[in-house]
This record gives sequence, structure tokens and C-alpha cells, in this order.
Amino acid sequence: MPEQEIGSSMEAPDTPAVQDVAAAAASLRAEIARLDLPLDDVIDHAKIAYETAIPEATVRKLFAGEPVSHEDLNQSFWERLKFLRETRRRPDGKVYTTSEIATEVGASKEMIAKLLSGERKAGLDLSASLETFFGVDAGFFTISGGQALLAALAPTAQRVELLSLLRGRDVQGVAARGGLTDGSDRLTEALRAEIAGRTHVGDPDISEIAMTVRSLPAGRRSSVLGTIKSVLGLVKSED
Repeated sequence: MPEQEIGSSMEAPDTPAVQDVAAAAASLRAEIARLDLPLDDVIDHAKIAYETAIPEATVRKLFAGEPVSHEDLNQSFWERLKFLRETRRRPDGKVYTTSEIATEVGASKEMIAKLLSGERKAGLDLSASLETFFGVDAGFFTISGGQALLAALAPTAQRVELLSLLRGRDVQGVAARGGLTDGSDRLTEALRAEIAGRTHVGDPDISEIAMTVRSLPAGRRSSVLGTIKSVLGLVKSED
């Protein structure tokens, strides 16, 4: 389904795309609660907002179970561009001037000014140049808010899933849902503690964990093993 232009008629909070995001947030929130971890220690609302351009207030509403609209989740091109200019600043802390941006992306100062005011919308090539200039992933300007949110949440969802696995919980529902949240120090500490408590020689839990991991589909097994290695510090950093 093509992404709708932001600024069109207001959509109700129960549209399918919004429902999917709300359901994902609710499922993750419930799993975090079952793990007895404070939600704010696991979900970094400010970081999610920084990565997605979704207002932090909207992210907090989602994880509080409050309704949000299509417009809440999806910022327009010029809103995302203004957000990048405000949050990705020069080394001296000042925002980039329109002249500086124009020079780096190969556009006129007037064009950048019109993009920032919402008078014009960039084509694919200029959008890609702006994404490179501000150091964000390709597609930042075109991805839907829901997709951006789930992508930003994916790393922590894997940690939540692994911790559930280590504690003997049923994680089939979590595995089926796919990526949902970004990592946190508190969650990583909980994982390390759980793994450390199960690594005694002769501990039958090790066999149980191994059997459970082997029973996962190949794709999920690879992802879980990668997370385990990362948590244990077994993944070598690239030079």
C-alpha cells in the first residue's frame, strides 16, 4: 500500500497500520512487564525519536497504550528535514546553514530554503544526498513511521526474546512478531546475569537452553545465537 501524503485528512487511530504499531508496542510492553523490568529502563523513548523523527511524546503515548493517529506517526518530508537539521548539527553545535547544506548536496540555497519551508519536496537523488549528508539510513524520508519505529526497536526485541528464553518463558509469540525495540544497559545487564547464572559446569539448564535454541527455525536460531555471542562478548569487533 503506498504511503499517504501527510497533511491529508486526519485518520482515526484504528487504521490498520496504526493498529499494527500499537499492537507491537503493547506486546513488547507486556513481555517487558513479565520480565519484571521497568519499561523506562528498557525503552529509550528519546533515542527512538532521534532515530525515527517520530516525536518523543508520540513514542511515549504508544508505550503507555494511548491512541495515536497516522499523522502522529508520519512526519512530512519538510518536517523530517527540519528535524535532521535541528538534531544533526555542526561540530560546534550550531545548525547547518542553508548555504552549507546546499553546497554539500549539490543544490541551490533557494531549493534548500524551499524544502525547509515545505514549498518543495526533493526528488529521489536529492533526498539520498540529504540522507548521506545528515548521516541517516537510506529511505529516511520515505519510510513510513511504523516501519521506522519497528526497525529502531528491533535490537532490544531480540534481547527481550533472549532473556525470556533464558528464563524458560514461552517466546514463540515474541519470535513470531519479529523486531520490536532497541537495546539498553539495564536489559543487557539482566541478560548477562541470567547467562552467568546458567553457566556452571554440569548445570542442566545449559542443555535445556541448547535444545530450545536448536528447536527454533533456522533464521531465528541464527539471530538468537548472534545475540548470545554479543552479550557474552564473543563477537569480535571489526577494525
